[in-house]
Amino acid sequence: MVTLSFASQAISSDVASEIIIRVPAVYDSSGEVFEITVRENVNETLIVQGPGTIDNDTLASIWSSIFIANILSSSPYWKSGFTIVFPSQIKSIGGPSASLGLTIAILKLINNDNVNTLYNYSITGAVNINGLTTAVGGVEAKLNATIKMGLKGMVLPISNLVEVESQASNVVPVASIYELYLMSQGYGLNSTFIKRPATEYPGDIRGYLDNVYWYFRNKTNVELDIVKTYIKYADEAYLQGKMYAASSLAFTAYTRYLQTLYSNMNITELHARYESLKEKSSILREKLVELEKQKVSSKLIGLYDVELLSLGESRLWMCMNLLTSFEQSNFTDKNTLAQADARCLTAEFWINAANTSFASQPLIDSERMNDYINMYIFYLDKYVWYVESLITKLNATNELSQYLLTLKSTYQLITENKEAWSLPLKLGLTTELAQDIAIFMDAFNTETEYLLDKYIAEEYRTWYLLYSRANLYQLDSIVSNLYLEYSEFMKDKDPLIAYQMASQAVVSLYPIIIYTKTFSSEQPSESLLIEKKTMNTLLNWAALMIIIFISSFLAGLVFGKRAQKERQLGGNREPTMPAEHIQS
Repeated sequence: MVTLSFASQAISSDVASEIIIRVPAVYDSSGEVFEITVRENVNETLIVQGPGTIDNDTLASIWSSIFIANILSSSPYWKSGFTIVFPSQIKSIGGPSASLGLTIAILKLINNDNVNTLYNYSITGAVNINGLTTAVGGVEAKLNATIKMGLKGMVLPISNLVEVESQASNVVPVASIYELYLMSQGYGLNSTFIKRPATEYPGDIRGYLDNVYWYFRNKTNVELDIVKTYIKYADEAYLQGKMYAASSLAFTAYTRYLQTLYSNMNITELHARYESLKEKSSILREKLVELEKQKVSSKLIGLYDVELLSLGESRLWMCMNLLTSFEQSNFTDKNTLAQADARCLTAEFWINAANTSFASQPLIDSERMNDYINMYIFYLDKYVWYVESLITKLNATNELSQYLLTLKSTYQLITENKEAWSLPLKLGLTTELAQDIAIFMDAFNTETEYLLDKYIAEEYRTWYLLYSRANLYQLDSIVSNLYLEYSEFMKDKDPLIAYQMASQAVVSLYPIIIYTKTFSSEQPSESLLIEKKTMNTLLNWAALMIIIFISSFLAGLVFGKRAQKERQLGGNREPTMPAEHIQS
């Protein structure tokens, strides 16, 4: 058994450190490079100075920079107090593409690394929730401004490289914030640092997943064309001893098989099956509640218990959501009911797995984890706000708007019940929300085979960094290892699934990484202090403050009249949602 203890206070300093970054922007189709100063402050608040107005996507991207920099930092302290100073002559700021530069600056400050090796480069790009760079607009104009200024080059997302290939010698493409950080430390472009220990998880879980594989394998009609590939991969994974990959692929095959069965049902049969699933979900809910009383109701609880219960909670939540969607279709959407059936099964399997009595597992402080999950929710709110502001600014398609509603409903569900909910349910839903946000933000990149390979490599590198840090506290994660196993198995078979599973492996470590940090206060301050330059600026910011505190979901608004030179940090790329994939 492992019990952790933490320092009771955070490091503070009366001397504020700062880093200056150079960020290119576009206005009226022309580029310009300006300097942004980033410094720590001891107030644990976010302070933005300089611009007359600032769009919501820019504000939200600053919060996201603070989050991901803390996640990746080697410091045991979570720092949320930063002052961002834009040039005073800038009247308006919009777009998220300063966030790559802001994230690297904040990361270096948190790590007490104040040597700015990137000062002779301009930096443009956005960063998603799992630390990968995402494409932005206007890179040609930004690069021209960088060259005109006499800088060494421009750092940009690797997904933007195709737009400036003719000037490749003047750009430094990066796939992740961690890659950029290593480069700033003097490591070359070809330094991969991709290594990790062999996938390990308790033998009890390995044996259980063996049974799950055979359950789905035996219930599936393996002669159907739509399942043959999944069964082939499942059998291969099983022979290699990759039990989670094998069980997930067998589950995917079974789901496809179920969809063919449901397609032949009449309305009476569908309704009867719906009632049966509703009853089953209620029984599973009662079983979950009972298990949680047994395993996670004390101050010190097992990490493996929490993780497995959170999987049961999230899968049951998916099942119940799908049943609600079936109701809303007037009991006619056969595919949705088939998915609900499959999700109820996986919920049942994970709930049964959570009943395992482990010989040894790390212990965590349930009260501390609960408080820190609430802090995590604070930042997830900023990401939901970020997504909404992007969708609003893009006048996005109905598909994306519908996706946003899913994100918001998940977030609202968490916040409305977060004080009463059990820790496993809260952990399960916050992880699902983070994974959905990652999928949406990744959609801004054009996914070629080369880019997917690069992103997968960066996800593995980030995973190893985070997993190693969790292991310093002996907090090895079952769930994260399972996702990574699946990703590694699928890498040469379906890179898109491998990439998405690697992303989930990274995001699933976030609650554990946050848990290992020490905060100087229970929650970062939401106050946004603005240096007021003119009466018009004061009025503009007053309006902004009112809107922010009325609703964190309002986005894409323009505050005040635009000045003649309006800087646009971001682009107008329309994201493309990836195809659905399934894991158990």
